[in-house]
Amino acid sequence: MNTQADLFPIGTLATATGISPMTLRSWERRYGLLTPTRTAKGHRLYSATDIDTVERVLAYIKRGVSVGKVKALLKVTEQENIVDTQLSNWMQYLEAMLAATSEFNVNKLDSVYNEIISLYPIEVISTRLFLPLLKTFQVHGLAGYEGTVAEEHFLTTFIRNRLAGHFQQLAHISTGPELLFATLPSERHDFVLLLFAIHMMNAGYKVLSLGTNTPIDQILFAANKKMSQGIVTFGSLKPVDYRVIKSSQHKIFNMTHHGETKKPIITLDEDFSTALNTIRTSIGDALIKEKKND
Repeated sequence: MNTQADLFPIGTLATATGISPMTLRSWERRYGLLTPTRTAKGHRLYSATDIDTVERVLAYIKRGVSVGKVKALLKVTEQENIVDTQLSNWMQYLEAMLAATSEFNVNKLDSVYNEIISLYPIEVISTRLFLPLLKTFQVHGLAGYEGTVAEEHFLTTFIRNRLAGHFQQLAHISTGPELLFATLPSERHDFVLLLFAIHMMNAGYKVLSLGTNTPIDQILFAANKKMSQGIVTFGSLKPVDYRVIKSSQHKIFNMTHHGETKKPIITLDEDFSTALNTIRTSIGDALIKEKKND
């Protein structure tokens, strides 16, 4: 916030930008391009931000944009700047977690994690930070970086332990349609599936998790016992798995980075919101709507 000492009169703004005071006042009254502070006597006071605004207006005018259309363009630019700032913040968080991981420093990881969890919902953190972290380690592994596996396991174990509390809390209060989650034997951990399970529970679904290394026939056995509305798996399916699945009446979804799955499996996009919409479209929201109407 600017203090009185940081502000200056319209003459100073005119000198700094080369635009006459009459034109500056016109831009304010007719187009709302400037919003100066007023003194007790009504005199206009401006800040360095106003100089930047005038220069941006002039740049658009030089490109042939009429003054009346500039305000809308300034708003778009401001929104883009906000997005750029947010992306920069997430990159800083990512770099901080990678640095702490390279030192195997739990205290530093805790500090970063506690800060972001106090500022953002877990769905946003998953999309903007946790999944990009996984992709970073995939790139490091392909590049042959030393210690990649140890660092990845250290970080994902740390995050998973923190997320377990979120999962258990939501599991006790979720009452929507039940989905059965399980990681197939082809995968080492259920980190991605846990993130998605929390996303689904926050969206109104109930989730039962079987964890890692679960054969498809055992997943179907549990789903039949629980009368689950659908099954969500993570990992690569083998040809024998499809033969087992053909006899199932369940909607079966697969979220995996290994490529497309075959019918009758419904492939989920790696973007959590898109995956959620796919499940909603496939099994319907009737029970969730009933719950909201109670």
